[in-house]
Amino acid sequence: MPEYRIQFKDVSKRFPAKRPGEADVLAVKGVTLSIADGEVASLIG
Repeated sequence: MPEYRIQFKDVSKRFPAKRPGEADVLAVKGVTLSIADGEVASLIG
């Protein structure tokens, strides 16, 4: 099993509603990201 330099497990990101009564926006749900030593990664968004 490889060793990871950075590892995120089951990450979620929610943005609050802009107006009262509106629902929050769930942008990401349940994402897992593993980056091994020597790898290059970019997350844009």
